[in-house]
Amino acid sequence: LRLTPQTGALLEQLMTQGRALRIDGQDVFGSGDKFLGGKIADGMAFVIVGMDDGDPRLARYEAGFRKLARLTLDDKLTTWGIYYYMQALSKLKDAGRLEPCVDPQTLAALKAKLDWRSFVDKDYRLIDLPNNYYGVAFSIAQLRHKFGWEDDSGMTALLDRTLAHYRTYSQYGFADETDGQGRFDRYSILLIGELAQRYIEAGLTPPQDVRDWLRESARLLLLRLNAEGDGFE
Repeated sequence: LRLTPQTGALLEQLMTQGRALRIDGQDVFGSGDKFLGGKIADGMAFVIVGMDDGDPRLARYEAGFRKLARLTLDDKLTTWGIYYYMQALSKLKDAGRLEPCVDPQTLAALKAKLDWRSFVDKDYRLIDLPNNYYGVAFSIAQLRHKFGWEDDSGMTALLDRTLAHYRTYSQYGFADETDGQGRFDRYSILLIGELAQRYIEAGLTPPQDVRDWLRESARLLLLRLNAEGDGFE
């Protein structure tokens, strides 16, 4: 209940000030954040899809999304930022509000820009990224497939790559971020939950080994939790 008004207030500032926006004395667009365009799009979509059709602010927010989509179109956007942006477009599409929020020319440009192949090579290998980014690439691919921008071959190949890595290098389902060099951290425990969620987002049932790995992760997390909140991931 507190999040939506706060997000709306920030977006009001953003729609008014554009690239001149500063928060706590910091230049928002000068931060070098390569996810920023996606974060803005997802934040605006979150607010817009929560509005009733008769909300007097709706047309202004839809126009604001159009303006900001054009404003950030040439900005650098990578990995998670691409996913956030695709998620925003998907929310708007599902709510029947994509057309008033994104003009056809901008949508065509976004189709070219919001592509998992910007960080995955033609052999489905990640470009200078740890293996958890296969899940990000898969999420983008399945959303592009949902939009009819590509067939399901990319999402299928990326999911196969992810599972092959787990089966080869990740005993008990705790992800090694490398190809067998044994780099584990807190995210190694959490990643299987993210992977299971990717299946659900795509309308697929996680296979049995994914569910088994998720159970092991949940067991370990429960052992680490306590009433004081220590161990919370």
